[in-house]
Amino acid sequence: MLVYTGFRLASPKEFLHMYKLGVDQLVVFVGTVAAVLVTDLLIGIIAGACLEIGLHILRGVSLRALWRPFLEVEQHDGQSTVSTCDSAVFTTWLSLKKCLSQFDHSERVVLDLSRSAIVDHTVFSKLKNLRRDWSDEGRHLAITGLDEHQSASSHPLSCRRRINHTTAPESAL
Repeated sequence: MLVYTGFRLASPKEFLHMYKLGVDQLVVFVGTVAAVLVTDLLIGIIAGACLEIGLHILRGVSLRALWRPFLEVEQHDGQSTVSTCDSAVFTTWLSLKKCLSQFDHSERVVLDLSRSAIVDHTVFSKLKNLRRDWSDEGRHLAITGLDEHQSASSHPLSCRRRINHTTAPESAL
């Protein structure tokens, strides 16, 4: 059963999916799989998380911003705007989700990512799911501020880095 589960998680399709998200994600995935095979599942997952954190640090995310998101909230006329001020990465997702979930169901919520140096693929995936869930509940979540971010690949959920002199088209999450 473990072999079957392991094969499904590390199937050739999954390697291709990681490559489509970006070469950096393929490196993290291969590193995680290798660490699991050499050691055990827990150590492998920790190694993969450390690889991802290392990539974010190389991309310029501060150590402090890896663990605590810098969020600014503005409310006016039935609309709340949450701005991420440093990064939106997998280690800060729960705090970002908690902030977004605090608003009344009747409010329109806008997430402004324009000041984020990086928005990783995990956050994009979670935001896509959150927006779908909110839509099912009759709530509205708008995601803005990606026009100065460059995508790591052509995949709509790939990691984005803010590039001040390059303008990339905004993704349709």
